[in-house]
Amino acid sequence: MTFTGDCPEGRSQDLTCAGADDKIVIDKMLVNKLTELLITSIYSVHTSRRSEIFLTSLDMHLAQYSISNKNDKAGREFTEKSALLLESYQEDVPKSLGKAESCLGEALDLINLVVSASEAGVNNE
Repeated sequence: MTFTGDCPEGRSQDLTCAGADDKIVIDKMLVNKLTELLITSIYSVHTSRRSEIFLTSLDMHLAQYSISNKNDKAGREFTEKSALLLESYQEDVPKSLGKAESCLGEALDLINLVVSASEAGVNNE
């Protein structure tokens, strides 16, 4: 551990005092909120991606099934019902991506607020 003159005795600058002017101090509640927003965004994107892959595969399968069973009335009916169900599920992917975008936007706003407040504090000193 390294120590400098502006670091209190017994404290490592690597952990607490390195570039004191370059630090931003935020409370634990804000860190928890940012973490929650980022985790929610990552989960939403991950879930959307997996859903999109599944729905695309299902759509291709239904198209192939429809072509191979075009003369079968029961097959056509099954394909039509499946296509309607698939269509309703496809509406969820943009909603999930919208949630991710919203959470990331809120996280960015909080980060910008912290940086602005920090810069204002530096300018007032």
